Amino acid sequence: MEINNGTLKRNSELFFYCWENVYIKKVIFENLKTNKTSIINLLYGIYNYLQLNDVNTITTNENLHILLIDKIKKTRNLNFNFPKTKIPFELIFQKFNSNETIDFYKDLFKNYPKYFLSSMDAICEYAIKCNNIVAIQVLIKHFSFVPNNSKEILISSILNGSFKVASFLKESFNINLTNEDYNKIWNYLLYNENVEGTKQEAHSMFEVIKHNKNINFNKINDSIEYLVKELNAPLPSPIGNNSFKCFIDFSIKKRNLEFILSTCYSISYLKSSLELFISPNPNLTNSIKILSIKELDEIKMKLTRQELESNVQDIETNNEIISKLVGMASKFTNINFNVNMKFYYQHYYFNEPPKQWGDFLTNIYNYIEISISHGDYKDLVLNINKLPIDPTINGKSIYFLGFESYTLFRSCKSIMNQKCEIFIQDVVNHQLDTTIAPELKHSIIDVIKFFITLGNIELIQQLFIQLDYFNIQINPSNLIYSFINSTEMFDLIYQRFRETFNLNEILEIVNMYNKVEIKYLILYHFKNNYTQDYYQQLENYIPCVNNLLNEFIFENIQDFQNKLIESNFWSNSYAIKTINTNLPLKHFKKLLEITPIDHEYYHCFNNFENLKYVIDFRKQDIINNRRFYIQFENSSIYNIYACGMMEEIFEECLEKPINIPMENLNNTFDLMIKSIDLKSIKFIIDYFNLTNNNTFIQNFKGCLNTISKFNRIEVLSFIYNNYPTLLSQNNLQSLFEHCLQVTGSIEIIQFLIKDIRFKPNLENIDKNINFTDKTFITKNYFLKYLNK
Repeated sequence: MEINNGTLKRNSELFFYCWENVYIKKVIFENLKTNKTSIINLLYGIYNYLQLNDVNTITTNENLHILLIDKIKKTRNLNFNFPKTKIPFELIFQKFNSNETIDFYKDLFKNYPKYFLSSMDAICEYAIKCNNIVAIQVLIKHFSFVPNNSKEILISSILNGSFKVASFLKESFNINLTNEDYNKIWNYLLYNENVEGTKQEAHSMFEVIKHNKNINFNKINDSIEYLVKELNAPLPSPIGNNSFKCFIDFSIKKRNLEFILSTCYSISYLKSSLELFISPNPNLTNSIKILSIKELDEIKMKLTRQELESNVQDIETNNEIISKLVGMASKFTNINFNVNMKFYYQHYYFNEPPKQWGDFLTNIYNYIEISISHGDYKDLVLNINKLPIDPTINGKSIYFLGFESYTLFRSCKSIMNQKCEIFIQDVVNHQLDTTIAPELKHSIIDVIKFFITLGNIELIQQLFIQLDYFNIQINPSNLIYSFINSTEMFDLIYQRFRETFNLNEILEIVNMYNKVEIKYLILYHFKNNYTQDYYQQLENYIPCVNNLLNEFIFENIQDFQNKLIESNFWSNSYAIKTINTNLPLKHFKKLLEITPIDHEYYHCFNNFENLKYVIDFRKQDIINNRRFYIQFENSSIYNIYACGMMEEIFEECLEKPINIPMENLNNTFDLMIKSIDLKSIKFIIDYFNLTNNNTFIQNFKGCLNTISKFNRIEVLSFIYNNYPTLLSQNNLQSLFEHCLQVTGSIEIIQFLIKDIRFKPNLENIDKNINFTDKTFITKNYFLKYLNK
């Protein structure tokens, strides 16, 4: 999303008017109250000015863009944190991409030259990947950037669909592409060519593109159009059938029509180059026409915006124009060819593709989806029977398909009534067919489950009528209720299979499936509309651990509390584990309310919200050590610290020595580092005498990695000045390698080398770097520093 130019300017003026007023700023900070350690704010995504230095976090929130502008103007410590993005500085280049951001990039490049000016070729390539012409213009006009290889950067911009950048570079550096250059581009676009080469050879983004297997093919059609129409590029040499690896290899039915149309334009542009690929299949060319540009223009004029944005499989099958586009695009796919042709023939002609076109068993689930979309039960059964037999299931199963993104009759809505009638009849005939072995038949209850997941009540009603007519028996199971997704469906199934309903099992499985809100709605519906049945079921209610998470139970706690108290859940180890980790606060409160005052001790150190509630509202339970059991495990100390009560609880409620798992302590330390809480870092090191704890010192590498991850130079400096024994040579080497190879923090590397005068071991450092490295900028800067 681009920044609104006018809004940015007005907001910026107002922000800095307030920010530069000393009195106003003092009042703001005095009223920004946090708790004792400020940690709770981080857990809720609230940071103070110093803590919030992560560039990706700031740029993701458009409301914080002015904050980033302020920090960049003042050259504050920022964390660029490369591993969070596929492309270094990706979010910056994407979010700040308007003409009004020229000054932003001038400040960014000038104030952080180690990141942006030490490797300008790389920065240019990253900006191209994000289609950011402004950053490139600033590099060239204000920092005298001249690419090492302007031609390859131009090629990179064409391949990435950055056409404004391509035109600007072509004009700025007077670049003329040769036939050899165009062949390079066509080889990549048409053949998806991965040129073999070593890591050392990938010195440009063009090389990176060829090595990268996760290319975004959505821009290829645009690149072809730009080459043909804007650059008047010579077309590629004729492409043979055996050598064509396909530039449009995708599943047709999952694309919108606009993309299919764009693909057809690309095919038509390259028609003369594709003749050798077309000619070996005369049957194919007779049935699928390669439309001309003029014909495509005429089709485009007839299509509505709604049709262009629609998924192909959602458009009615009787549309001849669209069938032409789908057939034309399907013809040129490669890996997806079989699936696409099956979809094309079934979708528009309701039959199978010609047998001579190859084996159609590439991905059976694609065919299953097509069968469901067209409401073809016979074809569906045929395809499911090709799946491997699951030894845990008696016979073939169909109901699991309802959990996927399948929609019955999706592609034949205009004739749905007719298809529905045929579908039901095929289901019944399948059950009555004595020639089919029992193990190959689908259980009728599984078919009903499948219909339930699809939410089609009319379909089930018609099925029941036919089953009763032919006296086909059904052996229902209670699990059938777990598939219901509406109260209407519940009424239909409950009235048919009332005897199988078991409230205990329903309550236990309610959190095991998607659409939990609907399950609760159904339970309320059951209570309100089948009240007598509901209270009869309650008589046999048996609490289980999963019930502690059940919203329905706690909203109706008066119905369940006696059985819950009888179960003595505070003494159940499995229940305690749930209470300590996953139990929602409102459930925890109600458990305390229904628990007698003289009942068992409780504890919740591993659940932050519940612990905070106890500290804020039942603190006396902790101080008296009467009803609150203190036990350190898992994340307990982490949550005590996050609540801002670590010093008070440790000094007032506990007696030394305290046996705390080291990993527990490390997690807490990580949170202190993230929040730059130097006071608490000092307290915990001194309280546990960690400078003399060899295990902690050896494991301190993880904490140093956290310093590297959040670029907390302040914390590293504090530890060096106060607890230098924690910074052993092994720990410093680990920190150095983490910065160089993972997070890319130049500031920390500089601190290690210049301030601490640490001499890293470079034996394990790969000096052959390239743009594919996420920390290329940092490695390149460091190697230049070594060569001074």
